[in-house]
Amino acid sequence: MTIPAVLVVDDAGHLDRVTPHLRLLKMAVLRAQTKDEALRAFEQHDIELVLLELGLGSDIDPDAAPVRKTPSLPALEILEIVRSRQCYVPVIVATCLEHPFYELMAIRAGADAFVRTVDLNLLAAYVRGKLDLAALLRPRSKPAANGNGAHGDGRSIVTAGELLIDTQHRLVRVGDAPYQGLSAREIRLLALLAQSPGTVFGRRELFEKLWGTKGEQNYEAVDAAVKRIRKKIEPAPRRPRYLITVRGLGFCLAEASTRAQ
Repeated sequence: MTIPAVLVVDDAGHLDRVTPHLRLLKMAVLRAQTKDEALRAFEQHDIELVLLELGLGSDIDPDAAPVRKTPSLPALEILEIVRSRQCYVPVIVATCLEHPFYELMAIRAGADAFVRTVDLNLLAAYVRGKLDLAALLRPRSKPAANGNGAHGDGRSIVTAGELLIDTQHRLVRVGDAPYQGLSAREIRLLALLAQSPGTVFGRRELFEKLWGTKGEQNYEAVDAAVKRIRKKIEPAPRRPRYLITVRGLGFCLAEASTRAQ
């Protein structure tokens, strides 16, 4: 049995106490204290999950309210690179910062979860849950009547017109153009919509299917995920051809016959 490798990125010791919890859960823990060390770890190891301290390499005052224009944070830069290189890897952002603005920043940047470091048991449970979810995302689907499903080479494929989604390799293809920068959750959202083109899914329904029903239900996370997907696959994100907003109802994947040229 392969032991999952978790990369803990933290330069202030805020995540030191969670390391024994992860090892008790039979996980291999790798440590990085800088952006460069974190990126080197990705090049040298098969990382299955990243635990990222939001305040890495910054001088944010935890007691001060965030300013309107927050400077770039190395932690979020790491997150963006992880999403572009290893889009299937879950990323949990952990911090002692209390203001909800920081949670919004992390979710918008593509984090799979945002956890306060004060509750170590909860943090360890999030890590275990995200690893289990990543394992479930590996293709096990049966062939479907519409041609979607598992191919003979083990790939799990969803197709809708010129749109093809390979959930194993986290690859989206629009016509002949491949796109590989989507996160696991973005792939799942797009695949869900692609299974029923023209069907409108409400924000609440999408949130519960992709984020679950426990904890705070932040439907803005759905809007942020849709916005990121559009930036990655739409020729003109402000005038989407594929991922359509139905005002007051939710989102749908446009049917091929109704897509704007």
